[in-house]
This record gives sequence, structure tokens and C-alpha cells, in this order.
Amino acid sequence: MRLIRAVRGLLHFLYLANYPVHTTETLDQMEKALQMYQENRRIFIELGIRTDFNFPKDHFLNHYRELFELFGTADNFNTEYTERLHIDLAKQAFRATNSKDKYPQMTAWLDRREKVLLHEKFIRRRFQANHWQTQPPPRIPPLVLPREVQMAMRPTVYGVSLEEIETKYGATDFKGALARYIVHSQHPESSRRQVEVAATSLYIPFHKLSVFHRIKFVSHDPFRVDPSVGMVVDSIHCEPESFDRHGNYVPGRFNTVIIKIDSQAGLKGMSVFPSNDYCIFIFSEYLGYCVGQIRYVFVLPSHALKLWFPGQESSVSHLAYVSWFTPFSSLRPQRDHRMYKISRRVINGKQRSSVIPIKLIRQSAHLIPAFGPVASLDWKSSTVLDTVSDFYVNCFSDRLAFSTIY
Repeated sequence: MRLIRAVRGLLHFLYLANYPVHTTETLDQMEKALQMYQENRRIFIELGIRTDFNFPKDHFLNHYRELFELFGTADNFNTEYTERLHIDLAKQAFRATNSKDKYPQMTAWLDRREKVLLHEKFIRRRFQANHWQTQPPPRIPPLVLPREVQMAMRPTVYGVSLEEIETKYGATDFKGALARYIVHSQHPESSRRQVEVAATSLYIPFHKLSVFHRIKFVSHDPFRVDPSVGMVVDSIHCEPESFDRHGNYVPGRFNTVIIKIDSQAGLKGMSVFPSNDYCIFIFSEYLGYCVGQIRYVFVLPSHALKLWFPGQESSVSHLAYVSWFTPFSSLRPQRDHRMYKISRRVINGKQRSSVIPIKLIRQSAHLIPAFGPVASLDWKSSTVLDTVSDFYVNCFSDRLAFSTIY
């Protein structure tokens, strides 16, 4: 377990060191993580992986806190700045010359450009002094840039029959899950038993649906020159097996996601969780999030929206069919690596599933199979989610997952 603690301490240290803003508390946590790594790293020498730790990068870890307190967070100093300046001070300067006697021309061009910039700053300061204007206070960067769901304008596949959805997409209880979602949305005060009884008699006025095979998360950096330009930071796939244009087999891909059920951040504290079959919220000692596997994403036909949500059609957006894993509320993180161990949520031999709005999806989830002493050679990336019984939720997959479930 010393090996796991050493890796965990180093990963914890690195994720904390990447924070765009620090407090005394986060620096203390970073020191504790480094201490855990240093107390357990000798296991690498005992296993013959290394002979010593006398190399600069390992020694430099001891100076992170000192440098943060002197010069600011880690995003204030890296090699990207010098790479970017190479464009301004070398490439653009060279393009301003006639390629003859370039060094004197480049120097003169840079000197004149710098004088223009200094004069511009002088005018701005004088203007602010005359009009009693002050600079706005600096903005504190968020720990994780806000992200939003972005869906394609048109479905990936039109007119997929409900039978094909249940067989090809693995949504074995789609009609029941959809009926429970509709009944609960119309009567949120109803009990679980009442919802189940009403769902059995709900009429579904369609036989086909248009489905989407991808969910994108786009982030906007407010510190960019043009903050309106978004960047895709996460992508969720839910597409069945198929054949490409060359006739090669392409296995199905149904990603797992972390689903946010409550507005509270983090796992600990009073929160809520959907029941096994549908979104009836119950209070739990732990939670905020749970893991599910996305089978497909769809929108309800217009005539179904008018029937079920008269006058509220615009408020019902994309929905997703989700197969649930063990809720976090019944778990505790493992002591050494602090990951949650989950398994399929199966009751009476039936996989628990629900239809939920995609706005509840927080991000993709990276699950690590609980390998045990021997890993089966039959496991494949396309089948491991269905063949392995237990998984660990990787809290080190990215900064958002680290801040959510560590």
C-alpha cells in the first residue's frame, strides 16, 4: 500500500499545484500531500524501480510553496510565455524587414513599437487621472472554468424504432423509464408507488425517436482576448456498434458520466439522490453526484410534448437514458487512494435505469476496473463495462473530477 500512497500523494500535490488561485489552506494541503509522497517513495527503491531520488525535478517539489508565495500561482510562469514572445519579437519583426540587413531593421522596428505602446499607456494614465477613473479590481480566476452543454442542431440518426433502441442501444427498460419520468414530472408530489402504478397505464404516442450520439461540453475562458470563443473540454459518446465505409467493424461506445443531482458542490453534506427507477429525490447523508452510463440521448416529438407538457414545451430539452451504478451515498472512499468503488445498480436481477434531463450531467467519468490479483485477457475497451463487476471512479482524470469527488 506504500506504493499507492506515494502515487496518491504525488498526484494530489500536482493537482493542487495546478490551481489558478491559492490560499493558506490549499498550500497546507499541498505540503501534506508532498509529505505523504516523500514518506512512502522509498518503495520505488525497494522494488528496484529507482536507485535514488537525486534529480532536479524531485528536489524542486520542495520549493513550490515558497515560489507560490513569492511570485504567484504556477500559471504565472511557464515556457508558453517565451514561445508566445517568439512570435511578437522575432517572427513579426522579421516580416517587417526586407530580408536584408535584418537585425538592425528588426531592432529598430521593435524599438519603435515599444515606444508606441509606452505612449499609449501614458495617454491612458493621463485620461484616467483627468476623469477620476480607476482600474477595475483584478478578477480572481475560477478553479474550473464554467462549462455548458452543447448539442448538435440535428440528430445523428432519425426515426429509430423503440424496439431497436432497446436492443441496439441496450436501453432494455426504455418505455418504463420514460413513463416514470413523465408521471413524476407531471406529479412531483406523488410517492414512488403511485408513480409506478400510474406509469404502467401511460400511453406513449410514438413508435420512433431521433437520437443523438454525442454530448459536448464547451468552456469559455473569461481571460481570453475573445471570451465568446468556446473550446470543447469534454465529450460524451453514446453510439452503438456499426461498420465504417470500408466495412470494418466499429464497436459500440457508451460512456459513463458523473451526474449532478443537487446544486451543492462536492459529495459530503446534506444532499439528494434519485431513486432506483426515476427521479424522486430522497435525502442522504452523503452525495451530490452519482455515476451512470449514457445509453442514448433524444428529444421528445412535438406532439408528445403538447400532450404531456401543454404550454411548457420549450422547457423540456434533451433527455438521456441512464443505467445507474452504486450511489455514492452508500460508499466510503478507499483509505489509500481515496477512490470510490462502485458496481452496477442491480436489484432483483434487473439493471436500474432512468430517463433524466441532460442538464444534470456534470462531466464524463473515467472508471478503472477493479483488477484484483489477475486481470482477464478477455477484457476489451468496448466490453469491459459489461463484463467487470466492480470499478473505481478515477478522481485524477482532470481538475473538475478532482475538485468534485476527491
